Amino acid sequence: MEWYTDTLTTFEKEALRTGPIKLWYDRLEIKWKIPTTVAVKKVLSARYTLEDAAAGKDIAAHVHYVMRHAKPANIDESYAQLSIIYGSINPILHGLISAPTPETTSDQFIQACEAQQEIWNETAKFHLRSHRQSPSQPSR
Repeated sequence: MEWYTDTLTTFEKEALRTGPIKLWYDRLEIKWKIPTTVAVKKVLSARYTLEDAAAGKDIAAHVHYVMRHAKPANIDESYAQLSIIYGSINPILHGLISAPTPETTSDQFIQACEAQQEIWNETAKFHLRSHRQSPSQPSR
């Protein structure tokens, strides 16, 4: 509310009160949109790891996180977003789903991932367990 009372001019306040909702959207987006460089870093650093799968972390939350930051990163095309997301999933896990195509919707991609969530969980636990149990090579 402080933003409204302290930042906006009288004209802007009146325009927002009487104008279309798009005025609110545009003003709020300008005020709160994260910088493009920050959004790009968030998109490119997002990962869904074996540890995430073993912990049962929701893949849909990961997908939505990347998509939420893709818009301010100027990555608007759905296929580009889904391709980035596919690449952000650990290769052992994403090997169990089909890569997105230009026709794949975000809902279809999420459903495909969610259908594998239980298998991902068990696969991740197996790989993490076997990685921890592998004996060290003796020194010579």
